[in-house]
Amino acid sequence: MNKNLYWASALVVFFSILHFALGQKFQSWLIISWIVGFCLYGIFSIFLSSLFLYKGGKWWVGLFSLTAALPVLNFFYYKNYNAFIPSQLISALLREPLFLLSTLKMQLLPYTGWIILCSILFGTISYKMTKSFFCHRKEKPFDLLKKWFLWVPALILWLIQMKWCLKYDPHQVLIRSLYIWGGMGSISFLFFILKDNRPRVKYIFLVFLVTLVSFFILMGSSLKDKVSLMSLDAQFSVEVFNSVFSPARDKSLKQSEEAAQKYKSLQQPAIPFNVLILLNDAQRARNMGLYGYERYPDKALKSFYSKSYAFQALSPANFTDTAIPAVFTGQGPQRHPSAIKDALTLWDYFPKEFFTFYILTATKTWARLDEFFNSFNMQHVWSTADEMGYNDSLDYIPDEIAIKELKKVLQNHSHFVGVFHANSMHFPYYQKEGFTPYQPCETTRKNWPQASINCYDNALFYISSLEAALLNEINLDNTIVVIMSDHGEGFYEHGSYFHNQDLHEESIRVPFVWYIPPAIQQKIPSHNWDLFTKNQTRYVSTADLIPTILHLASLLTNQPPAFESDDFTGRSLFEDQTNRVVVSSGCFVDYRCFSRDVVFADENFFVLLRPGSLEPVEIYEAFDFNQKQPLKKEEIDSSQLNNILSKASHIHPLGSMLKSLLSSPVEEEKNKEE
Repeated sequence: MNKNLYWASALVVFFSILHFALGQKFQSWLIISWIVGFCLYGIFSIFLSSLFLYKGGKWWVGLFSLTAALPVLNFFYYKNYNAFIPSQLISALLREPLFLLSTLKMQLLPYTGWIILCSILFGTISYKMTKSFFCHRKEKPFDLLKKWFLWVPALILWLIQMKWCLKYDPHQVLIRSLYIWGGMGSISFLFFILKDNRPRVKYIFLVFLVTLVSFFILMGSSLKDKVSLMSLDAQFSVEVFNSVFSPARDKSLKQSEEAAQKYKSLQQPAIPFNVLILLNDAQRARNMGLYGYERYPDKALKSFYSKSYAFQALSPANFTDTAIPAVFTGQGPQRHPSAIKDALTLWDYFPKEFFTFYILTATKTWARLDEFFNSFNMQHVWSTADEMGYNDSLDYIPDEIAIKELKKVLQNHSHFVGVFHANSMHFPYYQKEGFTPYQPCETTRKNWPQASINCYDNALFYISSLEAALLNEINLDNTIVVIMSDHGEGFYEHGSYFHNQDLHEESIRVPFVWYIPPAIQQKIPSHNWDLFTKNQTRYVSTADLIPTILHLASLLTNQPPAFESDDFTGRSLFEDQTNRVVVSSGCFVDYRCFSRDVVFADENFFVLLRPGSLEPVEIYEAFDFNQKQPLKKEEIDSSQLNNILSKASHIHPLGSMLKSLLSSPVEEEKNKEE
């Protein structure tokens, strides 16, 4: 018992020392966190002791209790405190209940019954174990557990999994049954090994285990990639635990029967223009001369920019597999994936005479996006990686091959709507000889971030040159061109690399550049044109793509818009967007998303909600693109912030948590005024 308490105390002290060693301030709620943390780690250690210490050697508690310290590996890998201390350890021990309440309608509600049952089961076991420890009763914890501990949880887990399988993916019934019951059988076998006093049995088992693991690693199986330092972090432990209650759902976004009915009944609007979308993967606005970057690696497009209109846009998400479906259905990440499946895509709205296409450099099967691309009215999906026999890797595939395919399509069709999805700017940043003016360039961590920024700018220089040449070759008299991206890229501006670790400006602020031919501009009502130009000074979303195109078609043809306002979370750039709140998130609601951060932005503030951080809310001025230091409480005009707070809970499930964290200062200000 004493060793359990020593372990819990040591773990809390360890995290506390790191808290101050990394320059974090003392806050009163830390005391509560330390107390709660001690209790949680103590119960956790006692629970493990009951399973593995009985006749099994006391060294097991040290080995298995290390799972509570897995986040340490985050620190050594990311060198970042916020990544090192995730929500389930220190900072969110106090605030986690707020998050859990907010997520009931996102993930937990369908499994509430099972969660309550498991909680009662765990509580009963913990109570009896603790009682037996403190009262020195002769009853052994393992004697109690062995009677029903294996088969009751196994049955509960199996029922949860079967419920999910039958609803979403029936072919996994056998597979999941085998791993649940097989796993319980393995635990039973492990107990046999632990209880057996013969050294020979333990020796044979150890040799067998080492041989098996070595075989998989040496043979280069899928296990090889999983046996790595970076996989054994806090994220991994959360995913493993969460999979019990929310199994990984089929992430296919293939259109549903309801979408099919919508398509059959759709009165396709008259659209008097072509649409060409140049989507550059991982292109952040921060590194574009158009958006104020002094280096100007996209200078080849400067002439095109002079005829276009640039918006301050946020991507709906910082992941391709979320951003792409959100953009091309007009649905934001605050909607359930079923809303994506039930929606029509951009190309579904166009009349039959339009040739529809999606041409990309990377493989179209990544994250099963090919099932999304192949919607009802899609005629041509083409991938360099797939057609030319490249591996599924995103690395080092030249975009000019896909450009050649794009040119063929545009030459052969007078009416078209389509997307060119470039990949040069995705890590590791394609370097083309003759297009590398920024040196030194290398993508290892040794000389980050500047050396990698040079590589990134070289990739931007290359793709901009390709696209400038393309736009000079094709006839744009009746073609609307949109240059945009699915997400941005981070270079340690806020302690993270790439685009999948946070939602600061560098990860989600992307180009959104519209070219509208002069002949079309002249036909747009002056009121709507004024709104279009004014919206350049506000945050908009790339999910505004479809509403804007359909609204423009309506303005030019004097026909009613081909959509209702509730059909999209995106909004038309030709309408008044005053006081609009734009949302960006890591994943669709109800997907197994462990990056909980959400951004709420309007024309006054950029509010970043980070439930797993020591400071769960960061507020910046709307167009403070450096975001070096969040605003202090006294610097915030609560009346302006109220626009976001009043709408947050209505536009995203985590908005209620944001409101609860920020409502106090707003209420205080109101009380002062009264």
